[in-house]
Amino acid sequence: MAKILTVDDHNFEEALLEQPGRIFVEAWAPSCGPCKAQKNTTERLAREVTANWSFARVNAQKNTDVAARFNIRAVPTILIVVDGEVQQSLLGPHNYDEVVEVLKQHSPNPRRKAS
Repeated sequence: MAKILTVDDHNFEEALLEQPGRIFVEAWAPSCGPCKAQKNTTERLAREVTANWSFARVNAQKNTDVAARFNIRAVPTILIVVDGEVQQSLLGPHNYDEVVEVLKQHSPNPRRKAS
C-alpha cells in the first residue's frame, strides 16, 4: 500500500506543489459523514493504484489556508495535482471506479511496442 501523506497549511506547498509527479489529494473534515466513505475509497486507491500516483489528505476545516487557496468550500473535495499544478477537482464523495477513471485521464499513456 502506498503511504497516504497527511499535509497541512505548513507543508502543503513543499510536500505537493513543489514535487514532480501525480498526486491525489483528499480534502476532508472530521464532522463530515461523506468524508468517511471517501476515506475508505482513498485507502483502497492507495492499496491498489500505486503506479505513478502518490496520495495525500488534508483536513480542510483545520487548514484554512489550503482550503482558501484551492477554493475548497465543501468536503470531501479531491484535487488531482500533476507536476505541481492542480489539474482537476472533484466535489463530493466519489466511488472507487469513478476515481480510477479520473486517474487514468491524468496518467501517462502506456508506450506502444513498435511492430
